[in-house]
Amino acid sequence: MPTHGQWLMLARRRRLELGVRTVEVILLNSIGGNVLGALRFARYVRQNQMNTWIAENQTCASACALVFLAGIQRFSEGKLVVHQYLPPAEQANEKIARDAAWISVQRIIGETITLLNSFGTPRFVFERIFSSPDLYEFTEAEMAKLTTVTSLDEM
Repeated sequence: MPTHGQWLMLARRRRLELGVRTVEVILLNSIGGNVLGALRFARYVRQNQMNTWIAENQTCASACALVFLAGIQRFSEGKLVVHQYLPPAEQANEKIARDAAWISVQRIIGETITLLNSFGTPRFVFERIFSSPDLYEFTEAEMAKLTTVTSLDEM
């Protein structure tokens, strides 16, 4: 019986034989953005068996980190940065009810935990995201645990 990796290779080979072009590697370089959009894109990356890569001298920060972690295979030569969630930008200059703010942030946290758990994300990632009010850059040792290959050639 073929392993999961062998099935992926067979599927890729068959798509090539049929002339079907697919995206296999997503190159990431972003300071972040809308977390709900990132959650949707991360699901898409995982469902479509894509790999993620942060190139040398590039940064994947904030919401971008969710997309990086979605990769089937992950490789980074750059920086991965996270922080606690903030209320949506459209609410930044408004006084909003405390209940609405709590509900919004807790919903995003819940969706994030569920998604990252489905990826098998290591526990320390959650600790960094949810306890870092300022930007937190993952250390070299932490990145070694988050990358699944040691070179782009392995993807």
